[in-house]
Amino acid sequence: MMAPAQSFPAQVTFYRERLGVSRHAFSKKISVDPSYMTRIENGGRGVPGRGIVSNMARELRLNPEERNRLFMAAGYLTDDLMQLGGWPTSVQAVLDVLAHPRIPPEVAEEFDTLIERISFRYLLSIRDR
Repeated sequence: MMAPAQSFPAQVTFYRERLGVSRHAFSKKISVDPSYMTRIENGGRGVPGRGIVSNMARELRLNPEERNRLFMAAGYLTDDLMQLGGWPTSVQAVLDVLAHPRIPPEVAEEFDTLIERISFRYLLSIRDR
């Protein structure tokens, strides 16, 4: 089960509870004070630094999509975008289509599926090399 698009504190709480780890135990795993972790999850503290968010994602055992959601909710570029050096025009083009206010949901879904299939095909081709 994946966390819905939520705030950073809500996502951290959702993923931590899904893992079945107490807030105190989790704070120890990521080397932060338990009271700091409480403030993060309650929204009483700003988003922690990128390094702490990265530690959270690792300890929460997030898959790549969940990790990206967490980083985006924290206001950080995802690791993939950092590796690319920013926001490629191809990513923007896909977002322009998917987020267009007049695109019917079924067309957006078809476009999304097409992009996934194309991506999967290219990933398979490079994996076999």
